[in-house]
Amino acid sequence: MKFSIPNYTTYRNDRPTTNNRPFGGTAILIKKPLPHYNIPTPTLNGAEATIVALTPTDGNPILITSMYIPPSVRVTHVPTDINTILNLGPTSLICGDLNAKHTTWGCTYNSSRGNALKNFADQNGIDILAPPTPTRFGHNSASTIDIALTANFDWPFQIHSLPELSSDHNPVLIHFASQEKFKLPSPKLHTNWELFRKTLLDTTINTFTLPKAHRGEDIEIEVAKLTHNILSAHQNASKPIQTNKQTFIGRELRNLFRERNKAKKLWQFTRFPADKQNLNRIQNEIRRKVHLHKQKDWEETLENLNAENGTLWKNRNFSVIINGTYSSPRNIAAGVPKGGILSPTLFNYFVNDIPKQPDTTLCVYADDTAILARHYFPKNIGQALNNHLKDLEVWYSTWKIALNVSKTEAVFFNKNNRNIEPDIYLNNNKIPWSGSTKYLGVTLDKKLTFKQHVILIKQRYKAAVSNFFSPSREKLYIK
Repeated sequence: MKFSIPNYTTYRNDRPTTNNRPFGGTAILIKKPLPHYNIPTPTLNGAEATIVALTPTDGNPILITSMYIPPSVRVTHVPTDINTILNLGPTSLICGDLNAKHTTWGCTYNSSRGNALKNFADQNGIDILAPPTPTRFGHNSASTIDIALTANFDWPFQIHSLPELSSDHNPVLIHFASQEKFKLPSPKLHTNWELFRKTLLDTTINTFTLPKAHRGEDIEIEVAKLTHNILSAHQNASKPIQTNKQTFIGRELRNLFRERNKAKKLWQFTRFPADKQNLNRIQNEIRRKVHLHKQKDWEETLENLNAENGTLWKNRNFSVIINGTYSSPRNIAAGVPKGGILSPTLFNYFVNDIPKQPDTTLCVYADDTAILARHYFPKNIGQALNNHLKDLEVWYSTWKIALNVSKTEAVFFNKNNRNIEPDIYLNNNKIPWSGSTKYLGVTLDKKLTFKQHVILIKQRYKAAVSNFFSPSREKLYIK
């Protein structure tokens, strides 16, 4: 009998019978995007098993085994067969009907097989996971024989016996707060760059008229228009890469989709307001269910992060995305991910105890630091700055933050033409005095006229627009 579920790969070992017809056995279903491989079942003494190895992106393989031990298997063979499977890998999870009863996992008495399994687990450091309620129900009895064995599994878990289906065995659900990363493929786009160039030419270059920018706001408007045209051209020239993989949709959402389609046809036929309201209600319910599904995936991702073993802070990488097109990933050797939601908060925590001085003002934005000091006498300004820099040298060295002395400069802001500039030192290097400096994208001259900043913005605008013109075209006029 064929058995399949969309978006899942099925591995099964059917139990052979005298008439060569399968009657029972073991099986495992794995989501297709998860990296894994099937392991052939070794020779066992009567037990049945199907084994799959999960391969996380940054960890050792994890063996998942679906196992059934028939009641006819000898008691001495139970620990032997389990040990054979555990020897296939250091990290293992064995689930199934082991037909072993013990009061440790909620049974009313200890069977000989249960005692053998309990002694084997105690001697080899194996954890036995069992739900708090029975898993099998007879005519006048209830017992817990569907259990799980774990080796080198240090993950928090929840296990429940679900009163569902029509079998005498309940399904058993185990949820692990996994610390491993099973990276799913990111959505990708295919971009027709010839179409992109043609679209950009038609919308920007061929229809371009020379703007007259009189103010800074005019420059910002023109830059925004250009950016919009580029992004629109990329969107029109790109489409998602289609795959043959089917997306699994839950039963609840499938039923809502059917109801939505019926309600849509009914409203298109009747045009009654009540039918339109019913259609809107179903569509809103679908949006809510999809949002809850995405929220649940995000919560599970956050739960899987662990600060103690380094999965939260180490082995991080980043990619750049523009309209759904991803760059190749790059490793983050130090610091926090640029653009991460938590990055500013984490960095602020890290530099929260940076030294401060009463005679200076400290301005910190990310890794850009500025120290301000004011006084009537320039000598006092130099003394205040040098004292603060000495404290910062010790603090940066303690927390292993590198200082780029070559990019450090000083500016003496004053209205007159006096050039009485005191000596400033950082790591025994004299800091040069400059007529201007750039901080957070703004060029500050020593008299704070902002003339250099305005000139720089004009040059950038000219350079950006000139890329779309040939040298023979009319020059851009900026008054």
